[in-house]
Amino acid sequence: MVAILGRIVGVVPRGDAVTRYDKTADGVRIAYQVFGDGPIDVLNAGGLWWNLEFQWTDRWMLRYFDRLARLGRVIQFDLA
Repeated sequence: MVAILGRIVGVVPRGDAVTRYDKTADGVRIAYQVFGDGPIDVLNAGGLWWNLEFQWTDRWMLRYFDRLARLGRVIQFDLA
């Protein structure tokens, strides 16, 4: 996972996360998003039932993401 996160470049503005894809050394495909611009990196593993893009349609999740993004740069992932 560290190798994937090390390749992330730039910060996506809050509420406008773009889904990107990568593959681990052992072949597992991972979808990830990066947003926010606070002083620390926050890793959000998310839930088992949420699709990375679909979760942006839920108003409660939007509020949650807004709060996370105020803490720092949020990195969230899901198996693709």
